[in-house]
Parts: sequence; C-alpha cells; structure tokens
Amino acid sequence: MPGGDSMSRHSRIDDDRGTSLVELLVAMGIFLVVMAVVTTVAISGLRTVTTATAVSDIQVAQQNALLWTTRLLRYADNPVEGLNPTPWVDYDSASNAEGASAVTFYTYSGTGPLDGVPYRVVLELDAAGDLVTEVSTPQKPTESYEGWCWTPDTGDCSTITEDTARRVLVAASDGHTPGLTLTYRDEGGTVLEVPGAGGSVDAWNDWASQVDTVDIRIFDTETPASEVSQLVKLENPR
Repeated sequence: MPGGDSMSRHSRIDDDRGTSLVELLVAMGIFLVVMAVVTTVAISGLRTVTTATAVSDIQVAQQNALLWTTRLLRYADNPVEGLNPTPWVDYDSASNAEGASAVTFYTYSGTGPLDGVPYRVVLELDAAGDLVTEVSTPQKPTESYEGWCWTPDTGDCSTITEDTARRVLVAASDGHTPGLTLTYRDEGGTVLEVPGAGGSVDAWNDWASQVDTVDIRIFDTETPASEVSQLVKLENPR
C-alpha cells in the first residue's frame, strides 16, 4: 500500500531527528542545577564531619589533660615545710601572676623517674597558646644538702643540671584555642583569691594553708560545649 509505506518512512525520519539545540541546553541546565545541589550537600556534609572530628579530637585531648592535671594537683605538697617554710605553690614564680589561669606548684604524684620526691610543675598557657605542663625532677647538689633543687639557680643549686620535661596537653590549632581556669576553695567551699606574684610569703602561706579543693576547668574558646572540669581535693593536709 503506497500510503502505508509513506507513513512508515515519515515515522523513521521523525525518530532519527535527534535532539534539538534548545532541548540540549535545557537538559544541560537541569543537569547543572542537580549537580550544584548535590555538590553543595556533599561539601556541607564533609564540613560537618570535619568539624565533628576536630571537636572530638579536642575533647579527647582536653579529657587527657584533665586526668593528667588532676593527678598532679591531687598530691600537691610543700617539700620543705618546717625546714624553710614556703607554701606548696611557688609563690615567686611569674606564672602565678594570673592566678586563675597558671600555677607553679610542688607535687608528690610520682610523675617522673623517682618515687617519694617533690616534683615542681608549671601549668600554664604558653606564648604559642598551647596548654602545657613543665615537670622538673628534684635534685640534691650534695648528699648532705637539706631540701631540693629543681633547676640551676644560685648558691648550691647552681651546680645541678636542669632536668625538665615539657608536655603539650592541648595544642592551639586553626580556629581552636585552649583555655584554663583554676578556682581555689577552702574546706567550706568559699572561693579563695590568689595573692598574685607580688604577694608576700606570709600571704601565700596563709592562702595555701586554706586551700582544700581546686576546681579545674579546661575548655576551647571556639567550642564552649567541649568543656571538661574536675573538682580536685588536695590529699596532703596543709
């Protein structure tokens, strides 16, 4: 049938026409919109995972720092009490000027190679913004020397060699800065103000004799929700 053959040929011609430029542009536009949405969602998800991982790492570091600091402070004690009265903190140390965010103290926590000796500890935020401790092993310049030396100084202590181990507890990184707050309380829970670096020996002795607990708070200035804290009771009587 002539008519039927003509219709069949037209159908085949219509089927082989391909895609017009307009249709191609529309399809490409839709594809680009879909890809933009998918890419945005993927980037957002990646950022969320990266942020969550960073916060998790910070919390782990803060928790480890809290455990270490708690151990050090719990056994704080005066190594020369009765011999040369000084408080269990190094009141002469410049790091104590801030009081609430730095402290230098002595501890029998056994944090080094020797047992039953008073280590000196500096707990502070250093110039780089890291939360660090520096633990000095006590030494005696001579067997008969009464007391201890921690770092080379004047007199008999000038003969010793320095033995200090530095430990970064929480490192400052892009967008994250560690913070430290120390709150001292007496047995009744009353907050005790730190005398400061300019305080007299008597003022420091009086303050140190009243401290019963230390509230340690370690946090990240950019992610406050990651804060960890611990109330530490000093084991050794003043």
